[in-house]
Amino acid sequence: MRLTAFSDVSLRIMMLLSSLQEGEKLSTQRISEGVGTPYNHVAKSVAFLVNQGLLEIYPWAIRWRPAIGDGTQSDRGAGTS
Repeated sequence: MRLTAFSDVSLRIMMLLSSLQEGEKLSTQRISEGVGTPYNHVAKSVAFLVNQGLLEIYPWAIRWRPAIGDGTQSDRGAGTS
């Protein structure tokens, strides 16, 4: 199987961010350094992933957004009273 360069960068970003401690955030520049890819390519991939709802963006930082139902803190109390 072959990945496009865009898919490869996006996958690397998701793997890097998913390995962070809960609540830890990285800037796009730090992500670029972490995945060894030019900043412009990372910025484009991050924008796409944010648009798809896979990442959360904050002023100066980006965080992985866990999927609902994966047992994380964000969905443990959902729907309970």
